[in-house]
Amino acid sequence: MRESTDTKAGGEKVSAFVLTGDIGDRDPGVRLYFGNPGSGKSYALRRDVIAAARYRTIVIVDATREWALDNGTVVGTDIPGGMPVAGARTVPRTLDLLDAMPRGLIIFHPRIWVEDTASLVACLTVRNEPIGVAISEAHNLMPSGVPLTPGFDAMVTRWRHLRMGAWLDTQRPARLARTVTELATIVHLFAVNGPRDADAVSELVNDPKALLATNEESCRRLAMGEPGWHVKLGIDRSPPYNLVRV
Repeated sequence: MRESTDTKAGGEKVSAFVLTGDIGDRDPGVRLYFGNPGSGKSYALRRDVIAAARYRTIVIVDATREWALDNGTVVGTDIPGGMPVAGARTVPRTLDLLDAMPRGLIIFHPRIWVEDTASLVACLTVRNEPIGVAISEAHNLMPSGVPLTPGFDAMVTRWRHLRMGAWLDTQRPARLARTVTELATIVHLFAVNGPRDADAVSELVNDPKALLATNEESCRRLAMGEPGWHVKLGIDRSPPYNLVRV
Protein backbone atom coordinates (compact mmCIF):
# COMPACT_ATOMS: atom_id res chain seq x y z
CA MET A 1 0.00 0.00 0.00
CA ARG A 2 1.22 3.49 -0.77
CA GLU A 3 -0.04 6.94 0.18
CA SER A 4 -1.18 9.36 -2.49
CA THR A 5 -2.66 12.84 -2.56
CA ASP A 6 -5.96 13.65 -4.23
CA THR A 7 -7.08 17.19 -5.08
CA LYS A 8 -10.67 18.28 -4.52
CA ALA A 9 -12.42 21.03 -6.40
CA GLY A 10 -11.00 24.27 -5.09
CA GLY A 11 -7.48 22.91 -4.73
CA GLU A 12 -7.78 21.20 -1.33
CA LYS A 13 -5.24 18.40 -0.89
CA VAL A 14 -6.63 15.16 0.55
CA SER A 15 -4.43 12.26 1.65
CA ALA A 16 -5.48 8.80 0.51
CA PHE A 17 -4.04 5.32 0.23
CA VAL A 18 -3.79 3.23 -2.93
CA LEU A 19 -4.06 -0.54 -2.65
CA THR A 20 -1.03 -2.16 -4.26
CA GLY A 21 -1.08 -5.54 -2.50
CA ASP A 22 -1.41 -6.72 1.09
CA ILE A 23 -1.73 -4.29 4.00
CA GLY A 24 0.60 -4.14 6.96
CA ASP A 25 0.65 -2.93 10.55
CA ARG A 26 1.21 0.71 9.57
CA ASP A 27 -1.63 0.83 7.04
CA PRO A 28 -5.29 1.77 7.37
CA GLY A 29 -7.95 -0.66 6.17
CA VAL A 30 -10.71 -2.97 7.38
CA ARG A 31 -9.64 -6.33 8.80
CA LEU A 32 -12.14 -9.08 9.67
CA TYR A 33 -11.64 -12.12 11.91
CA PHE A 34 -14.22 -14.93 11.60
CA GLY A 35 -14.33 -18.10 13.66
CA ASN A 36 -15.96 -20.28 16.30
CA PRO A 37 -15.25 -19.74 20.01
CA GLY A 38 -11.74 -20.92 20.82
CA SER A 39 -10.65 -20.96 17.18
CA GLY A 40 -7.99 -18.26 17.66
CA LYS A 41 -9.70 -15.25 16.10
CA SER A 42 -9.61 -13.12 19.27
CA TYR A 43 -5.95 -13.95 19.82
CA ALA A 44 -5.10 -12.95 16.25
CA LEU A 45 -7.04 -9.69 16.50
CA ARG A 46 -5.32 -8.83 19.78
CA ARG A 47 -1.89 -9.57 18.31
CA ASP A 48 -2.54 -7.45 15.22
CA VAL A 49 -4.03 -4.54 17.15
CA ILE A 50 -1.06 -4.39 19.50
CA ALA A 51 1.34 -4.45 16.55
CA ALA A 52 -0.53 -1.62 14.82
CA ALA A 53 -0.69 0.46 18.02
CA ARG A 54 3.03 1.13 17.65
CA TYR A 55 2.12 3.50 14.81
CA ARG A 56 -1.37 4.85 15.62
CA THR A 57 -3.81 5.12 18.51
CA ILE A 58 -6.42 2.37 18.48
CA VAL A 59 -9.63 2.54 20.48
CA ILE A 60 -10.69 -0.92 21.66
CA VAL A 61 -14.41 -1.25 22.34
CA ASP A 62 -14.15 -3.66 25.27
CA ALA A 63 -17.79 -4.42 26.00
CA THR A 64 -16.99 -7.97 27.18
CA ARG A 65 -14.04 -6.91 29.39
CA GLU A 66 -11.52 -9.04 27.48
CA TRP A 67 -8.85 -6.31 27.55
CA ALA A 68 -9.30 -4.67 30.95
CA LEU A 69 -11.33 -4.95 34.14
CA ASP A 70 -13.68 -2.22 35.30
CA ASN A 71 -10.98 -0.91 37.64
CA GLY A 72 -8.69 -0.35 34.65
CA THR A 73 -6.40 -3.33 35.22
CA VAL A 74 -5.24 -4.63 31.84
CA VAL A 75 -5.98 -8.32 31.29
CA GLY A 76 -3.11 -10.37 29.86
CA THR A 77 0.62 -9.77 29.64
CA ASP A 78 1.08 -9.47 25.88
CA ILE A 79 1.00 -5.66 25.76
CA PRO A 80 4.64 -4.53 25.49
CA GLY A 81 6.10 -2.45 28.26
CA GLY A 82 6.27 1.21 27.37
CA MET A 83 3.22 1.15 25.10
CA PRO A 84 0.77 3.88 26.18
CA VAL A 85 -2.47 2.37 27.50
CA ALA A 86 -5.43 4.37 28.83
CA GLY A 87 -9.02 3.66 29.78
CA ALA A 88 -12.26 5.53 29.14
CA ARG A 89 -15.95 5.12 29.99
CA THR A 90 -17.41 7.92 27.82
CA VAL A 91 -17.00 9.15 24.26
CA PRO A 92 -15.83 12.67 25.33
CA ARG A 93 -13.13 11.15 27.56
CA THR A 94 -12.01 8.92 24.68
CA LEU A 95 -11.70 11.91 22.36
CA ASP A 96 -9.70 13.83 24.97
CA LEU A 97 -7.28 10.90 25.24
CA LEU A 98 -6.94 10.75 21.45
CA ASP A 99 -5.84 14.38 21.45
CA ALA A 100 -3.03 13.52 23.87
CA MET A 101 -1.93 10.10 22.49
CA PRO A 102 -0.25 9.88 19.06
CA ARG A 103 -0.01 6.09 19.42
CA GLY A 104 -1.04 3.34 21.83
CA LEU A 105 -4.27 1.78 23.10
CA ILE A 106 -7.41 3.32 24.56
CA ILE A 107 -9.64 0.69 26.15
CA PHE A 108 -13.22 1.96 25.94
CA HIS A 109 -15.84 0.43 28.26
CA PRO A 110 -19.17 1.60 26.81
CA ARG A 111 -22.08 2.11 29.15
CA ILE A 112 -24.61 1.31 26.41
CA TRP A 113 -22.81 -0.97 23.99
CA VAL A 114 -24.47 -0.34 20.61
CA GLU A 115 -25.41 3.31 21.04
CA ASP A 116 -22.12 4.42 22.63
CA THR A 117 -20.04 2.54 20.04
CA ALA A 118 -22.00 4.03 17.14
CA SER A 119 -21.50 7.50 18.63
CA LEU A 120 -17.78 6.86 19.12
CA VAL A 121 -17.23 5.64 15.55
CA ALA A 122 -19.17 8.62 14.17
CA CYS A 123 -16.78 10.93 16.04
CA LEU A 124 -13.68 9.02 14.90
CA THR A 125 -14.60 9.22 11.22
CA VAL A 126 -14.63 13.02 11.20
CA ARG A 127 -11.15 13.41 12.69
CA ASN A 128 -9.24 12.45 9.52
CA GLU A 129 -6.27 11.21 11.53
CA PRO A 130 -4.29 7.94 11.52
CA ILE A 131 -6.37 6.29 14.23
CA GLY A 132 -8.21 2.98 14.52
CA VAL A 133 -10.96 1.06 16.27
CA ALA A 134 -11.26 -2.59 17.31
CA ILE A 135 -14.69 -4.16 17.87
CA SER A 136 -15.60 -7.70 18.91
CA GLU A 137 -18.87 -9.39 17.92
CA ALA A 138 -19.26 -6.79 15.20
CA HIS A 139 -22.46 -8.35 13.85
CA ASN A 140 -24.31 -6.85 16.82
CA LEU A 141 -23.38 -3.33 15.70
CA MET A 142 -23.48 -3.80 11.91
CA PRO A 143 -26.15 -6.47 11.39
CA SER A 144 -27.07 -7.97 8.05
CA GLY A 145 -30.15 -6.50 6.41
CA VAL A 146 -29.94 -3.20 8.29
CA PRO A 147 -28.42 -0.04 6.76
CA LEU A 148 -25.13 0.95 8.36
CA THR A 149 -25.11 4.07 10.48
CA PRO A 150 -23.27 6.96 8.80
CA GLY A 151 -20.27 6.43 11.07
CA PHE A 152 -19.91 2.72 10.39
CA ASP A 153 -20.54 3.29 6.68
CA ALA A 154 -17.75 5.88 6.53
CA MET A 155 -15.40 3.56 8.45
CA VAL A 156 -15.93 0.75 5.93
CA THR A 157 -16.21 2.68 2.66
CA ARG A 158 -14.00 5.75 3.18
CA TRP A 159 -11.12 4.46 5.30
CA ARG A 160 -8.58 5.39 2.57
CA HIS A 161 -9.32 9.09 2.84
CA LEU A 162 -9.92 8.98 6.59
CA ARG A 163 -6.59 7.16 7.18
CA MET A 164 -8.53 4.91 9.53
CA GLY A 165 -7.95 1.30 10.53
CA ALA A 166 -10.58 -1.17 11.78
CA TRP A 167 -10.19 -4.60 13.39
CA LEU A 168 -13.52 -6.46 13.64
CA ASP A 169 -14.29 -9.99 14.80
CA THR A 170 -17.41 -12.11 14.94
CA GLN A 171 -18.52 -15.70 15.42
CA ARG A 172 -21.41 -15.11 13.00
CA PRO A 173 -20.25 -13.80 9.61
CA ALA A 174 -23.70 -14.56 8.15
CA ARG A 175 -25.18 -11.94 10.49
CA LEU A 176 -22.64 -9.23 9.59
CA ALA A 177 -23.64 -6.59 7.04
CA ARG A 178 -22.56 -7.56 3.54
CA THR A 179 -21.12 -4.10 2.96
CA VAL A 180 -18.55 -4.92 5.62
CA THR A 181 -17.70 -8.42 4.42
CA GLU A 182 -17.48 -7.45 0.77
CA LEU A 183 -15.35 -4.31 1.25
CA ALA A 184 -12.96 -5.67 3.88
CA THR A 185 -9.33 -5.46 2.83
CA ILE A 186 -8.28 -8.56 4.78
CA VAL A 187 -10.38 -11.50 6.04
CA HIS A 188 -8.96 -14.04 8.49
CA LEU A 189 -11.13 -17.16 8.31
CA PHE A 190 -10.68 -19.43 11.30
CA ALA A 191 -12.78 -22.58 11.90
CA VAL A 192 -16.42 -21.85 11.03
CA ASN A 193 -18.75 -24.85 11.22
CA GLY A 194 -22.21 -23.29 10.94
CA PRO A 195 -23.54 -23.88 7.40
CA ARG A 196 -24.97 -20.36 7.07
CA ASP A 197 -21.72 -18.79 8.24
CA ALA A 198 -19.59 -20.99 6.00
CA ASP A 199 -21.81 -20.11 3.03
CA ALA A 200 -21.56 -16.39 3.83
CA VAL A 201 -17.77 -16.53 3.77
CA SER A 202 -17.64 -18.71 0.64
CA GLU A 203 -19.54 -15.99 -1.26
CA LEU A 204 -16.52 -13.70 -0.85
CA VAL A 205 -14.12 -15.77 -2.97
CA ASN A 206 -13.66 -16.97 -6.54
CA ASP A 207 -13.56 -20.68 -5.68
CA PRO A 208 -16.07 -21.42 -2.87
CA LYS A 209 -15.57 -25.19 -3.02
CA ALA A 210 -11.83 -24.88 -2.42
CA LEU A 211 -12.32 -22.45 0.47
CA LEU A 212 -14.93 -24.66 2.14
CA ALA A 213 -12.60 -27.66 1.89
CA THR A 214 -9.86 -25.69 3.63
CA ASN A 215 -12.32 -24.49 6.28
CA GLU A 216 -13.34 -28.10 6.96
CA GLU A 217 -9.69 -28.94 7.58
CA SER A 218 -9.31 -26.06 10.06
CA CYS A 219 -12.47 -27.30 11.85
CA ARG A 220 -11.00 -30.80 12.00
CA ARG A 221 -7.77 -29.50 13.50
CA LEU A 222 -9.68 -27.38 16.04
CA ALA A 223 -11.62 -30.48 17.10
CA MET A 224 -8.26 -32.20 17.66
CA GLY A 225 -7.17 -29.41 19.99
CA GLU A 226 -5.21 -27.32 17.47
CA PRO A 227 -6.66 -23.79 17.41
CA GLY A 228 -5.23 -21.00 15.31
CA TRP A 229 -5.37 -22.57 11.85
CA HIS A 230 -6.97 -20.20 9.38
CA VAL A 231 -7.03 -18.84 5.85
CA LYS A 232 -5.96 -15.27 5.20
CA LEU A 233 -7.85 -13.66 2.34
CA GLY A 234 -6.22 -10.49 1.06
CA ILE A 235 -7.19 -8.02 -1.61
CA ASP A 236 -6.97 -10.82 -4.20
CA ARG A 237 -9.34 -13.56 -3.02
CA SER A 238 -8.33 -16.10 -5.63
CA PRO A 239 -7.05 -19.59 -4.67
CA PRO A 240 -4.99 -21.28 -3.37
CA TYR A 241 -6.44 -20.98 0.12
CA ASN A 242 -3.63 -22.23 2.32
CA LEU A 243 -3.93 -22.83 6.05
CA VAL A 244 -1.57 -20.87 8.30
CA ARG A 245 -1.42 -20.80 12.08
CA VAL A 246 -1.17 -17.89 14.49
